[in-house]
Amino acid sequence: MKESSHTIERENMIALEKLQFSDANTKLKKLYQIPELQVWLADGRKVYSLDLLSGWSCPFAKNCLSKVHETGNLTKSGNPQVKLQDGPETEFRCFSASQEALLPNVYKKRKHNYDTLRGLHLNDMIHRLNQDLPVDLGILRFHVGGDFFNSDYFFAALSLAMMNPDRLFYAYTKSLRYWVKYRGMDPVEGIEYEGIEKARPNPDAVSAIHDSELVIIAPGNPLTSIGPMMMMKGIKKELYKNKRKVVAVSPIIGDKAVSGPAGKYMEAAGLEVSAYGVAKWYAEVCSKIVIDTRDRIQTKKIESLNLSVYDTKIKMLNKKDEDALASFLLKQIRV
Repeated sequence: MKESSHTIERENMIALEKLQFSDANTKLKKLYQIPELQVWLADGRKVYSLDLLSGWSCPFAKNCLSKVHETGNLTKSGNPQVKLQDGPETEFRCFSASQEALLPNVYKKRKHNYDTLRGLHLNDMIHRLNQDLPVDLGILRFHVGGDFFNSDYFFAALSLAMMNPDRLFYAYTKSLRYWVKYRGMDPVEGIEYEGIEKARPNPDAVSAIHDSELVIIAPGNPLTSIGPMMMMKGIKKELYKNKRKVVAVSPIIGDKAVSGPAGKYMEAAGLEVSAYGVAKWYAEVCSKIVIDTRDRIQTKKIESLNLSVYDTKIKMLNKKDEDALASFLLKQIRV
């Protein structure tokens, strides 16, 4: 299938927006020596940080408020010329802001991340964070530089942690009022797609389903990641018409989600938290499902839904696992 100019333009835009995670600095490297943290660093997983512009992203900083400002000129090396300015109540200068004033690459990386995130709505922010996580990330420090700049970003970080329970996330923050706001989040009692009856898909998406040789429903949250798209009339109708070439990948192993709150949302929607529950959710729009080898015992039950069942290792801990699952789908699934 030929890629449309719209698709190529979107992919280029996504590449430009991609968040830039930093390798562990000297202080963070000490985490590798702590025995209690080894469970998070197994299989070659690493420590990273996600950093934003100091001061600019710190709404509650006072006695440590420092910001780097661009002067509008360029240095001899072509980088923006900057100056460091303390806040009106600053008692001690922010070390991270001092780094940004001295190191152009540090400034550019943090500015890029800050500009990218603050330009997104909440759902897009969650997607961006999750999409860009390094595949070998084991521990993430939220902000060697910067802080949670608004409540949406704080909620996005909480959502990211819930979506990736096999990874460790932590932060030092002055944005404690956001924590107070969200620490008592209500339990999920049901799932509704408000406005779905009026929603219409991008025609390019419908055409892509029609023209593709194989349509793969990724192992995302069936209710909150895949559900809103699948329930749009144009998408659901096109998937149904082409269900012979649609394959879903289960995000559940046993009775638990591979990552994130999918199990909790499935319970709220009245679905069994199992590969069978996933299959039942997708049965109307696909003809095949890939489940984890450990769930092979459910094959006959799933086949009763008129689905072909394939099994392999579906949990992806690194790029090698991602490549293996992609290869399995392309080589083993026959339309």
